[in-house]
Amino acid sequence: MAKLKKIDNKPKKRRPRAKKAKKGRFVLWLFVILAIISVSSYLFFKNYDFVIKKKQEYIQKTEVDYKKNIDKKTLKENSAKKSNKDTKPKTKKIVQFDKDENLSKLFLDTNTKDETYFLRQIKEDKKQKLETKQESTNVNHSVFPVKNRTEILQEKKIQTNDTKKIIEQNEKKIDKKIKIENNKTVDKSIAFKKTENKAIKNTKIKKPKLAIVIDDVANRHHVDMIRSVGLKMTPSFFPKTKHHLDTPKLAKEFEFYMIHLPMQAQHFSRPEINTLNVQDSEKIIDKKIKDVRVDFPTAKFMNNHTGSKFTSDFNAMDKAFKAFIKYDFIFIDSKTIATTKVKKVAKKYKKPYISRDVFLDDKDNKASINKEIKNAINIAKQKGYAIAIGHPRKNTIEALKQNRSYILDNVELVYVKDLYGFYR
Repeated sequence: MAKLKKIDNKPKKRRPRAKKAKKGRFVLWLFVILAIISVSSYLFFKNYDFVIKKKQEYIQKTEVDYKKNIDKKTLKENSAKKSNKDTKPKTKKIVQFDKDENLSKLFLDTNTKDETYFLRQIKEDKKQKLETKQESTNVNHSVFPVKNRTEILQEKKIQTNDTKKIIEQNEKKIDKKIKIENNKTVDKSIAFKKTENKAIKNTKIKKPKLAIVIDDVANRHHVDMIRSVGLKMTPSFFPKTKHHLDTPKLAKEFEFYMIHLPMQAQHFSRPEINTLNVQDSEKIIDKKIKDVRVDFPTAKFMNNHTGSKFTSDFNAMDKAFKAFIKYDFIFIDSKTIATTKVKKVAKKYKKPYISRDVFLDDKDNKASINKEIKNAINIAKQKGYAIAIGHPRKNTIEALKQNRSYILDNVELVYVKDLYGFYR
């Protein structure tokens, strides 16, 4: 048997293409691309200037055409306006004739005349005005001859003199008017001031009045203490006795003073000489009051020293009031006791009842005295007036000095006599 050929099941490998053929194709394509680019660039640069020129020509043409169109439009509009003006129909008033109408009246009547008539009339009026102006200028030149310098100067002098006279007359008139007006204003101002002063007087707030009485004044030292305070106060002097010989003389140094009349107390171990007692007869009381009048001829007011027992006894006070009225004294109740009968007796004799409102130094210390000073001021503010009684003691005088400005700011200090009108 013939030898069988061995069959290869392995896939056959393709032959690899030649590398030289591949390279040749690539070079060809490259050359073609470069050729295209070079041709296109050549054509672009060759036609660039031509394209720009064409664009510029096109822009110029469009601008010229635009201007021509605008000119045509404006011409058309102007022509249209002119044609409208020309073509507008002139509205003439149609004259209609009635059968019975008078023709002469119609043509002569201004209401029926045409517009042309009025236009003509206006033109004629203007011409006439111009002619009259020219004639007036000509007349001025012809009628008035040229004057010399001397004549002109004289005329000017006359004019200036006339003007001066007129000015002087006007000035005189003005001066008269000014004087009259000034007088009126002065009168008005005077009247205004008067009314203003009245208003000020009415609007002035009246301060409340306070009378400060200093009791037990017996010697020079007491007088000096009162004066050292520098306030308007009323000293109340003891009647003249062997212990108080100088009281009448000291009283004369004051503008206003009072008598501090001793009266019987309920509990008092050292009574003054010539003290009024409850058991005293009417004659004894009369004599004691008479002696006071002799020693103090100018005295008008008196108040009680102590007197809690005497003032609370109606009969005793009745005898005393008879003597007060007889020797022209006004009695002020110091109110040393709450059960005083002075008010009832005063009412019996139809006399005003006057009494103190505050004792400043019932307690002899500054704190208490300061408190009572304020209390007296408050009462004066409430009532409009008040009477405060103090004594010539160190603490009282110092407290009054310390409160001097406070007192003066809040009340008007007065004498007791200045308050008498409030009690009547």
